[in-house]
Amino acid sequence: MLRALFVLATLLLPVLAGAQSVLTGLHPQPRAAYARAAAEPFVLAQARSILLDPASPAWSAALQLNDGLRARGRDTLAIGTWSPVDTSRGAVLLGICAAFINERLARMQDQRVEVMPLYPGPEGYVLDVAAGRVLLSGSDGRGLRYGIETFLQLLDLRGARNDVEACRIVDAPEFPVRWFYFNSYFEAADDFRNARGVWDRALRSRLNGVAFADGLHFSHLSLMPRSYLDSIAGMGAFAAARDLEIIPCVFPFGWSNYFLALDPDLASGLPVRGQRFVLEGDTARLLPRIPVSFPNGGFEERNGNAFPGFDWIDQPGKVSFADTLIRHSGATSIRFENIGVHSPEWGHGRMLRVLPVTPFTLFHVRAWVKTDAFVSSDLLRIVILDMKSKDLIHNELRIPPTTEWRQLDFTFNSLAADSIMIWSGSWQGTSGRVWWDDFNIEEVPFVNILRRPGAPVTIAFPTGTRVCREGIDVDSLFDPLRDTMYGPGVYSSWHTPPTMRIRPGGTVRNGDTLLVSYCHALNTYGDYGQVTATMSEDRTYELMARQAAIRQSPPSEDLLHAA
Repeated sequence: MLRALFVLATLLLPVLAGAQSVLTGLHPQPRAAYARAAAEPFVLAQARSILLDPASPAWSAALQLNDGLRARGRDTLAIGTWSPVDTSRGAVLLGICAAFINERLARMQDQRVEVMPLYPGPEGYVLDVAAGRVLLSGSDGRGLRYGIETFLQLLDLRGARNDVEACRIVDAPEFPVRWFYFNSYFEAADDFRNARGVWDRALRSRLNGVAFADGLHFSHLSLMPRSYLDSIAGMGAFAAARDLEIIPCVFPFGWSNYFLALDPDLASGLPVRGQRFVLEGDTARLLPRIPVSFPNGGFEERNGNAFPGFDWIDQPGKVSFADTLIRHSGATSIRFENIGVHSPEWGHGRMLRVLPVTPFTLFHVRAWVKTDAFVSSDLLRIVILDMKSKDLIHNELRIPPTTEWRQLDFTFNSLAADSIMIWSGSWQGTSGRVWWDDFNIEEVPFVNILRRPGAPVTIAFPTGTRVCREGIDVDSLFDPLRDTMYGPGVYSSWHTPPTMRIRPGGTVRNGDTLLVSYCHALNTYGDYGQVTATMSEDRTYELMARQAAIRQSPPSEDLLHAA
């Protein structure tokens, strides 16, 4: 219906040639508008007052107009309410569905319009500018605000002239929901000032909602100081004064690191099943079912530029070379260069090893890499796949184009795979050189182990005839380094794992074999990377509800302990 009304209005409004240059400069373009050719403009210097609807005076709109005039170096206008004894001469008449403005619009020879809630429509307005007065009525408060912004734009478009083109504009947004996304890590006062500037520009473009995110802080407001909460409350007041709806973006499950600062054990976990240990010297020593290793990972065995044991290396002697001069350790490394010359379509400079593994087991991969002016449209990668080419880890190695030998460490879970493919190298290399050396893979225990009801730790004997009790027969298992290297909730890709020890007085003895099952967090995209919160624990939602309930108040000790 609204679209049909606007089509009709556009057909009926006269469009006069030679008078459209100012109106075409408006942003956003109104849906129906025309300039009055040869008509005298409204001269701001001759304006005396802003007159408001006595039945419902829009004081804030009048202040908005005066603020806009003051910001442009113009004199402000006196503000009052209209009465029948007033003339419109030299006045700006403002209202919302105002009868006294509709009466004046009805007296004009132009196509008749009457401002109502349904016309021009929600957030709509009619702006009519003539030589001696301005009529501006909105269908609602937002529409009136938009009309004032349009009037100020018309003033700006006249340049140094202190007048506004005689015209009529009938406008309303085509879509009811017009949001924009704004994300910032608010650390200083300048961050908030910059945000206000962006939001004001969005308002001038008739956007009415902001999807507001602070990915660093919104997920753990109870840990924030009073000054931060006050500043966020100030942003709320700033938006409310401008009829801008705030849609807060909180608690992203996919990237939950900052929420997990409240409880790191709420990370989603991958299962390790029946990892085997033997007790020696009162300490549990890992006893892998399959002794996984990376044969010839130091590239010491070679036949010219070929390296035995690898399942694939791209173009030996053209792209890949044995290098005895530059290496991390030993006598040899592997070097890749001329990739763009010999693999222009794919940029391939890769190696592949296929290795047997124990399913649902935790592994640690280590390698060393060096680069020299290496250029690629993709990052250097180490990719772990099962035999169906399903990714078991997503890495971002973040290797600079030129760097000295750099150690790479990460963990992954084999999940259901009994064999894996380890690909390493470049997929889109173009120029420069890269060296690899000292690859290694090993089974490891307990890195980033989780402790919560939905991720239980079970310790059992292989025969099932004896019971091993955590905290009684062996120490309780925790990873003290799990999220301490980079801050709460930020898991490291690799660190020295904790050990499990016999407790005095228990029933476990040296020489016993134990099978331990547990869950661990996995850091995606490397250090400072992504960790996902679990969706299967009630405590996740309890903590989120507590954080979401925080308003402008200092975080109390009780709240911190509750969180």
